[in-house]
Amino acid sequence: MVRDPAALDTGAGRPVLARGIDARRLAVAVGIDAGRPALAPAKVRVVRAVDAETARGVPPETAAATAAATAATAITSMSRLTRIPKDWHEARRAGSILARMNPVLIISHLEDRHSGLAGESLKAAGCPVSEWNPLDDAPAPSLDRIAGIVSLGGRESATDLDRHPFLAAEVELMRIALANEVPILGMCLGAQLLAVAAGGRVTRLESMYVGWPELCLLPAAGDDPVLGSLGERLPVLKWHEDVIELPPEGVVLGVTETPGAALFRIGHAAWGSQAHLELTPPMLLDGWLTESGGIAEIESAGNDIEAFRAESARRLPIQMAIARPAFEAFARLVLPKNSISAALNSSG
Repeated sequence: MVRDPAALDTGAGRPVLARGIDARRLAVAVGIDAGRPALAPAKVRVVRAVDAETARGVPPETAAATAAATAATAITSMSRLTRIPKDWHEARRAGSILARMNPVLIISHLEDRHSGLAGESLKAAGCPVSEWNPLDDAPAPSLDRIAGIVSLGGRESATDLDRHPFLAAEVELMRIALANEVPILGMCLGAQLLAVAAGGRVTRLESMYVGWPELCLLPAAGDDPVLGSLGERLPVLKWHEDVIELPPEGVVLGVTETPGAALFRIGHAAWGSQAHLELTPPMLLDGWLTESGGIAEIESAGNDIEAFRAESARRLPIQMAIARPAFEAFARLVLPKNSISAALNSSG
C-alpha cells in the first residue's frame, strides 16, 4: 500500500487523516453503535484502504489487517508530536478490531463462483467475506466464525438433498443460523434451501421457467428493512423449475406470474428471492447466456436465444440499479450484529 504523506495534517492541534471516510462509516464498519460519540471527531482511512487493496486482488482479510496497521502506525506517529485525545486511541483500537471481524459467508454453487452485487455490496460496506463452494470439498464452517450467510443460485434443486450432501450440510447450517438469528440472504437455489431450513418445502414445476416477469411487491414488503426498497413493480430474471412453499411463520413479500413465493422473509433476519437479483453483466451476459447448458435451458423454456440476450441486456441495468440498495441494506444489517460490537463496548 502506498502511504500518502499529505494524508496527515496537524491542523487545529490534532492529527487528521485527510480524504478519509466519515467516522460514522467506520463506526458502522466495526459494529459500533452509530450514536456512540467516541469516534465522532475522527476520520480514519481504514475502510477506504481495504477497498483499494481488495480492488488490486488482495484478499479482504489481508487488506483489512494492512489497513488497520497503517492507521495505527499513523496515529501512533502523530501522538509523539501532539497530545492525542482518547477518541484517537479508540479509533486506533477500532482499526485493529476491523481486521478481526467475522466474515460473511458467501455460498456459491457454480464453477464460476461469481457473487455479483452481493459480494460487491458487502465488500464496499467493509464486510470481510469468505467463500464456500462444493468444489472446495470442505466441511461447513462453524457458525460462530461467520457474521452472516449469502447463498446463491445453482443447477441443483432443494428437492434433491439426499443426492447432494453439500446442500444437506448447507440446509443444516441455515437451520442453526435461523435459530440464532444470524442474517441470511438467499437467491434462487439459496432461497429454496432457506425455505426448507425454516420448515417449508420445495416442489417442481412442470417445466423449466426462464424469463423476465414483473415482480409485484405486497403490502407486507412496505416496511421491510432489506427488500422493501425494490419498488412495487420490477421486471426480474427468474430461472428455475421449482416452487417455494413457506412455513406458517414465513411472510411473502412479492409474487410473479409463476407459482410460489417469489420474495419472502423468515423471522427477523432471513430473506429469500426466487429471482436472481444478484446478477451483473459478467455473470449473465458474458457468462450464463454464452454457455451451452444455459442456452439449452433458455430455449427449452420457449425463448429465442438472441431475443432473450437482447431483452436481458436491456433489463439487467434496471434490475441492478433497483436491487443494489437491497444488498447494501443487508450489509448494514450484518455489521452491527458482528461480535466486534460486544468486544468494543466491553473494552471501552
